[in-house]
Amino acid sequence: MRQFVKFFGESKISIALNIILLACFFGFMHSYQGITGQLVTGTVGALLALIYYLRKYDLWFIIAVHGFFDTIALICIYFGLL
Repeated sequence: MRQFVKFFGESKISIALNIILLACFFGFMHSYQGITGQLVTGTVGALLALIYYLRKYDLWFIIAVHGFFDTIALICIYFGLL
């Protein structure tokens, strides 16, 4: 994302396009979950990309948020909630 911004600039259109591309890629990487999983993870990916941009490229925070989501999902699977 940082390289994309360096190359295309920090305009609102560039940031929006970057977030959309990253969300699509994030959803595609979860294609084993089916179309619903792709849409959900794509949406979460867009939120993570937006948070990453708003927190001035703080990758560790995004890693922690992703780990939190994965932990909650694992707990839900373990208890049969998903």
